[in-house]
Amino acid sequence: EQLVVAELKRDDVGSLLLTPVNAGEELVGFIGIDMIGQKTFIPNQACILLKIGADIIGDAVNRYRNESVANNITYYDKQTNLPNRRLLNDRMNQALAIMKRRREMLALLYIGLSQLQVLADEQDPDVNLNDMFLKSISKLLIERLRMQDTVARIGSDEFVLVLVGIRNEEDAHLVAEKLLDSITTPNVLSGHKVRIDANIGISVFPKDGEVAEFLVRKASIAMHQAKREAGGNTVAFFQEQT
Repeated sequence: EQLVVAELKRDDVGSLLLTPVNAGEELVGFIGIDMIGQKTFIPNQACILLKIGADIIGDAVNRYRNESVANNITYYDKQTNLPNRRLLNDRMNQALAIMKRRREMLALLYIGLSQLQVLADEQDPDVNLNDMFLKSISKLLIERLRMQDTVARIGSDEFVLVLVGIRNEEDAHLVAEKLLDSITTPNVLSGHKVRIDANIGISVFPKDGEVAEFLVRKASIAMHQAKREAGGNTVAFFQEQT
């Protein structure tokens, strides 16, 4: 406080007015004006304008926060905070446009999880292991991907990964196998040892289509075919039925 007074005297500030900026009921900052000279006073009109400016800034901050919340609800899964189906579709369309222009490949991995199994110990009814597991899987998927790739949750137990700029189908298969191994490895959550089975279906641009919706559908078909034919923990590419 003494430092502030000293600075004001050094700058020959004769009067200073600060007005709080509130976003709703929260104080987010201050704005102010000062007058130079020892015998100067801030006129009432300036005080009124300062208050109006503080109100405008506060309203803008509050509106921005509300829009951010609405955007998060619209485009992100509430439980995992991953992109949802709507945002996935937007990102897929952007990625496909880039891949077409560059004449590169894109792979879509559709991951389907089975019911979570608690090993050895009985589950504590006060612990939501399903919620904890979904969040841990989301974290794992994010950590395994490159910056340019996308991971989304599009169902209660279904995730989609978009791999852009792959060299060949073997690249996509290798990524899928590593992810499958990580997902199905037993894990410990809140003192409970758990495991889960999973299947991954793969569709590839441009071989399997050039539209986001079709690629998602074909990868989903491949995942369900793998689940029916192999039982679990399988990776399969989409194949046209003859």
